[in-house]
Amino acid sequence: MSMKNMMATIWRPMRGVTIRSIGEGRYLLQFFHSLDVQRVMTRSLWFFNNHPLIFISCAKVSTHNGCH
Repeated sequence: MSMKNMMATIWRPMRGVTIRSIGEGRYLLQFFHSLDVQRVMTRSLWFFNNHPLIFISCAKVSTHNGCH
């Protein structure tokens, strides 16, 4: 199962999540409800295939490069 499908299945966000690759092993996650963001960011450390997922919250997102 891909990282995108696995994490969306585990998190089960109320209003959904969009996960897209922005290159170099980085992904942009867009949650559509603030409670989903809070739950994912505070619940636990997250790993996929023994690699830690590191979250950075952004206020402004570029369509090509992720956070600014």
